[in-house]
Order: sequence, then structure tokens, then C-alpha cells
Amino acid sequence: MTETTIEELWQAFKLSAQYGDVQKYPEEVCHEAIRFIGMAMTLQGVTGTDWQLSNLQAALEILVRVTPKQPEVRMVVTDILQGLVHFMVVSHLVKLAAKDFADLLTAFRQYHLPEPQVLFSGVPSKWPFGMSIASLPMPLQRMTDQIASETSEWQNSYLASPQWSERPAGVSAEFMKLVVGSFTKIAYQDYRKTPLSWAGRTVTGVLTNYFVTQLVLPGEAYSLVVPTLHQMFSFLGETERLTQQRVKKYQRLIKAAEPKMLAHVTAWENLPATDQLVRGIQTAGIDLSANGIIGRYVIQG
Repeated sequence: MTETTIEELWQAFKLSAQYGDVQKYPEEVCHEAIRFIGMAMTLQGVTGTDWQLSNLQAALEILVRVTPKQPEVRMVVTDILQGLVHFMVVSHLVKLAAKDFADLLTAFRQYHLPEPQVLFSGVPSKWPFGMSIASLPMPLQRMTDQIASETSEWQNSYLASPQWSERPAGVSAEFMKLVVGSFTKIAYQDYRKTPLSWAGRTVTGVLTNYFVTQLVLPGEAYSLVVPTLHQMFSFLGETERLTQQRVKKYQRLIKAAEPKMLAHVTAWENLPATDQLVRGIQTAGIDLSANGIIGRYVIQG
């Protein structure tokens, strides 16, 4: 994005009703945050405003890399990004599914922002695109332990079964345990969903958020994630641990989420090295350190 395009976007946003979402912050703070967001898109090679969800996720990764010890700065930028994208959606500048963007922000805030997530005025952040992780019921340790035990039984039974020999090429026991264990654990931890209640939002959220940003896999391994889950679900259906109806539903959902996950992985891997990102941000005259506009605002409260 050119500086002109970023400024045009800023001016249009400032005159919109959605600007009210972020007016709790001073105008210069909002402007600086949007300049950063625009530059984060530029560093990905994005020239216009038709941003994809993978671009937004990569922009948040850039934010993490250039603010290694400043979670409060991330909180401010993320709040402003939320308001900006809200404006861009209602103005038809981007084509994003509201629930997908909500899940992206929920996962990011959970892993990369301070707790509790409140504004400096003491007012909890608004979530116009969906609920926050804080609005979910507290996870039950009893349920967490039960899911872990059930998952372990699935894995061990699968490894001892004839179906294990039919697994996708390249899938080891360790990889299967990592993928299946992470999937069942995060589905409950982040979405409070058990193996009997996984839905599209849960499946897509786990695969496109946690699996991309928190699970350490080599790039080529991501092409084995969905086949691994697909084969495990088949085993669970054949052994009547899950109903065939659920198996078919879950297999359909993971297959639908796979292209999004792989697109996010590609955007992630194509980011420049951290030092190049920092130089790019600095070259644009954007300072996210404690001495910058946003940093000073955070310190002053």
C-alpha cells in the first residue's frame, strides 16, 4: 500500500460511524496505528485494500515481532484494527466473514495480549464481530482431563489397529499424537467444545489460528494435518467411538477449513525476517517503542 492509499483509508475511516469504536483513543494514536497496519500490508506485498484474512493474521504476526515486550501496545493497535476492519466490511472494501475475523482476534488476544483485557479507561473492550474468550464459560478441569484421557485412548487404540497401516504416507505416531491431541485440547480450551459438539467455527478456528500460530510444524507438514485427522475420524467411526453422522460432519468441516489453513501458513512463511520487518517499519517513520506515539500513550495511561 502506498502512503497515499493509507492516508485515504485513514481519512475515510475518521469520517465514518465506525470511528466511534476507537474514539476512546486520541486521534494521533489511531492514526499511528493505521499507518502501522498499512505498512504491515505493504511488507506483505499487498497494494490495495482488498485484504484477506491471511493478510490480517500476518499483520498481527508482524505486530508481535516488532513489539516483543510491549503487549499493551499490541492491545491498542488490535483495538484500532478491529474498528478499522469493521468500517471496511460495512463499506464493502473487504470481503471477510465476521465470525472468521472474530475468531482471529479472539485467538490473538488470548495468546498475545495482557490479562484482563480492559481499556485504559477501565471499560472492557467491545467486540462488534463476536464474543471474546472471556465471555465463554470457565473451562472445567474435570472436562479437560476427561478429553485428554479419551484422546489418549483413541490414539493408542488407533496405533494398535489394522487401520494404522492405512494412514497417510509420511504420518508418524508422534505427528498423529501431536495433531490429534492439539486439536481436541484446543477445541475445548479455546472454544469449550467437546468431541461430541465440534462445529464449523471451532474446527476452522483451531486449524487456522492455533495450528498456524502456536503449533510448530515445518511448512510441508501442514499438508498432512487434515489427512491425519480425516483418517482418525474414520477409525473412530469404524470402532463406534463416534457416530458415522458425526464422522462425516467432522471430515467435511476439516476439509472445508484446509484451504484457509494452508493460505495462512503461506502468508506466515512469506513474511520477511524479523529484522527486515523492524527496518521496514522504522523506514516508514513508525515508532512502536516506548518513545513512539502509542508507547507514550500507554505509559501515560
